[in-house]
Amino acid sequence: MKARAATIADFYHQLALLVQSNFPLPDSLRRLIQSIPGSDVRRILKEIRGRTSNGEKLSEVLAAYPRYFDHFHVRLIAVGESTDSLSEILYAVARESRFEQFLVSKAREIMTYPLFVLNMAAILFLGIAVYLMPIFEDAYAQMAFSGATVPVFINASLKVSHAARQYWPVLAALLVLCWITTAWLYSGTVYAHRAMVSLLDHLPGAAGVGRVLDSARICSMNRIFMERHQPMPEALRASALVVQQSETQAALRRVADQAAQGGNLAELLSCEKAIDSLISDTLKFKPEAQLADSMGDLQKHYEEDVLVMTRNAAATWSIMGILMMTTAALLMVVLVFAPVVSVHRAVSGL
Repeated sequence: MKARAATIADFYHQLALLVQSNFPLPDSLRRLIQSIPGSDVRRILKEIRGRTSNGEKLSEVLAAYPRYFDHFHVRLIAVGESTDSLSEILYAVARESRFEQFLVSKAREIMTYPLFVLNMAAILFLGIAVYLMPIFEDAYAQMAFSGATVPVFINASLKVSHAARQYWPVLAALLVLCWITTAWLYSGTVYAHRAMVSLLDHLPGAAGVGRVLDSARICSMNRIFMERHQPMPEALRASALVVQQSETQAALRRVADQAAQGGNLAELLSCEKAIDSLISDTLKFKPEAQLADSMGDLQKHYEEDVLVMTRNAAATWSIMGILMMTTAALLMVVLVFAPVVSVHRAVSGL
């Protein structure tokens, strides 16, 4: 699955090169079919070539294969077709696709160790609660009958063990569901990629990464439209199609409508809290001739911010993983040896 995602990113990039060289789209796809690895991807590309040869738009055809082509990328390609900037948009899609692959691989690295620790702790807990703790129940019952004091922690452990034995099928089903969900997240499919990026947005150290990614997408769209001297309200409407934060989408559409009626674009953007102020400041203070390059530089700046946030999340979760492993190990030791010590003391005191 991971190889498929990389193959699709390469497909976007190579198709952009061919389209920019003025090859007809069906001929470009025919050439790509010969060089793209993966029999399933080649089969899909043959179907896409056949449909585009019959006059269908590329974006409409790609939308029919959601398991292969992200709907955000399809929206971008539709914008490229409608604005006669398909090659530039395909370059942007290839860049974003590769960048997202990198983020997903980092998210996997961040989450692997904590998930492994949690799964092992859950398995050990169920094993101890269901098989080990019942061995000591009779001994504790005799201690209570003889008047000996059963430690509060042991009483609580026995109650938890009893509940775990009573509901172990439910707990086991939840554990299996967690395994299935984890396997799906690591599968590398389009939807799993999107879910991974969304999860990354909520990890400690990387909170807010989704908004920064959206800022990079806005800059990418602005740069393309500026280079082609196309209206900026259209650039903002195109950006609204590809950003993921709903408040950012609404803000972009609002500004696009107001700018189309004659409003000052930079001033309108500066009033929107969902849109980063660096974008409006760049439009406000940079000379018009430098705006396209400035938007490209700003896009790189946001992507660097995303990388820094991802590294922070990796460091934070490494520390959390160590703490979780230490806590789980201590808890397992206590659960295993505390009953033995309590019984030994009770027997010694008789």
